[in-house]
Amino acid sequence: MEATDRERCLVLLRRLAEIGLAKAMEQKAAGTLKPGAATVSRHTTTEISYSPKLGMTSRAGKHSIVTRELWGSAAKKVAKTLEKEPEAAELLAKGVDSFNLCWHLAKHIEATLKGEPLSEAEAEERRAGFFEGPKCARTFESHPELQVVGMVVQDEPFSLQLGNYKLTFRRPVAADFCYEETVGFRADPAPGFVDAFVKVEGKCESDDFEENEAELIAIAEWANAIMRLAIPSGVAITAAVYRDTEFGGLPASMYTTDEPGHKNPPARVGASNVARFTKLCALLSKRFGRELAQVEQTRVNHLAIAFHRYMKALSDVGLVEWRIAEAVMGIESLFMTDKDVINFKLSIRLPKLLGFVGINPVETKALIADGYTIRSKYVHGDSLTEKQLKKVVEPHGGMEEMLGKLILYLRNALVLCLFALPEKPKRVSLIDHALIDPAKHDELCKAIEPYRELLEGVEAPVKRYADDFTSAEMTSLE
Repeated sequence: MEATDRERCLVLLRRLAEIGLAKAMEQKAAGTLKPGAATVSRHTTTEISYSPKLGMTSRAGKHSIVTRELWGSAAKKVAKTLEKEPEAAELLAKGVDSFNLCWHLAKHIEATLKGEPLSEAEAEERRAGFFEGPKCARTFESHPELQVVGMVVQDEPFSLQLGNYKLTFRRPVAADFCYEETVGFRADPAPGFVDAFVKVEGKCESDDFEENEAELIAIAEWANAIMRLAIPSGVAITAAVYRDTEFGGLPASMYTTDEPGHKNPPARVGASNVARFTKLCALLSKRFGRELAQVEQTRVNHLAIAFHRYMKALSDVGLVEWRIAEAVMGIESLFMTDKDVINFKLSIRLPKLLGFVGINPVETKALIADGYTIRSKYVHGDSLTEKQLKKVVEPHGGMEEMLGKLILYLRNALVLCLFALPEKPKRVSLIDHALIDPAKHDELCKAIEPYRELLEGVEAPVKRYADDFTSAEMTSLE
């Protein structure tokens, strides 16, 4: 920008700020411009530690909860009305981005509405900085980050591409836990457990801050689903945080998106498995659309039904029999087209499919048959005696081991269905015919082969959780 143009732009920007401040104060005095309210949790961090087994943990110290006024949205409304001013039209004609202009003016107006007006020197410094260096394209108003529990980044940061967004995973550092204030719909203390942070980069279609927040939550839910399919573990994105990047502000908002049912020993992503993890996530992002992560899709999509059953079996807290029933019903949604002889059909179709990725068909047949016995009893309001339950679960190493294997089998089957066999009627027909027709067997093998190495050798999540219990144990708890 030429020196004369720059001086002219500074004059126009100063004049627009004066007009905006006058309008804002006039509307505030008249009562037509009102702030929003937010809950604030002020706290300090007293302890931070990291271990490869437990990941990064922090303990929040003193904190107090108050309610304060938020003028950001009100300031933005006033700033948007300034687009009709001739000064704004001249600035836009000179190539100034309308989004950046609105944002700059809104920040100036917001400070005054909050009762903390900028000094003339501060205002001039910001105006000068507005025209220095290239301005980024329209994107999130604040830099978004996700907080992850249950997955440790062992080595260097790594990135995933989910649609239009790039997610970069990194290990936490002490500075991540030194929040002075967190603003959101609910009061949240400093994160008690965070194993990884995820930087989100990508263009957002809307320039509305509230819509951007909804978009970030949608990204968090989608990423959470992708990671739980890529790693059959209770990894969870527990919060989405916006950081104000214009002047280096502290986090602006925090929203809890998922609460892990228990603090598992986390999955570890490092040099030995990061390539497989990122490749699987990349494939899933193309086949597992973000709409499938929404529970509403379970009304119309059998893959969404299987996924949400998987999520419940994987992370919900409660009766182990209930979680086993959820896993078996998730498998049913993938392999059943009618309600006849369900146990028999599952005991044939699931072992046939998983045999291609190195899982013993005989063991799979026995597991799904016993799992269906528990599922049938549980969903029909009946229960197995302790003796009957022992007979069913002992061959599989115990209740938790049985649950872990069913979760893994459901996950593997769902991933294969997403990648190779998305249409249920064709899938069921091909598996059934592959049992007796060598040509169909080869066709099924060929469809699965590109994804075999991504699923082979993955261990089942069979950890014992302190807050899980079986119905047989309830008697001793009462």
